[in-house]
Amino acid sequence: MLRRAVPATAAFLAPFLIAACGESPAAPQQEAAAPAGPAATEPAPPPAAAPAAPAVPEIIEASYECVPVMTLSVKYDNTVDPPKAVATLDGKTYDLTLSPSASGARYMTLEGRKPGMTLVWWNKGRDGFLQEGKGATSDDEKNIATCVEKSS
Repeated sequence: MLRRAVPATAAFLAPFLIAACGESPAAPQQEAAAPAGPAATEPAPPPAAAPAAPAVPEIIEASYECVPVMTLSVKYDNTVDPPKAVATLDGKTYDLTLSPSASGARYMTLEGRKPGMTLVWWNKGRDGFLQEGKGATSDDEKNIATCVEKSS
C-alpha cells in the first residue's frame, strides 16, 4: 500500500484553517444546482411573518352557571396591573386580585363571604370554581362551587 507523507505542520493547521473558513469537517457544504438566467440572481422572498396574537379585551364580563346553584357573574379588568376581577355572588360583590397560579387564572380576596375567610375564583377557558379558605395557605381552601360560563 502506497502512503503519502503529510508534513506535520499541515496536519496540525488543517483544523484551524477549516474553522477559520467557517466550515466544519463533519458537514461539508453542498452547492445546490441553480438554473441559469435572471431567476438565479433574484433573492429569495422574506419568510412570512407569524400572525399576531389576538388582543386581549380590556374588560370582559361573564356569567356562570354553578353547582351547587349560585348566581355568579365576573367582570375581568385587564386595564390594571395586576389584573383584577369583580365577582358578584348571590347579589354580593367581591373585589378580587390576580394571584400566582400554575395553570389558568386565580383571583383572590381576603374578605370572603364570612369574617376571617378568603374567597378564591379559579378559571381556565369557560370553566371555573370557587373556593373558601382561612387565608393562611392555599392548602386550607375548600371548593364551594364548580361553574361553567353561560353561552351568550
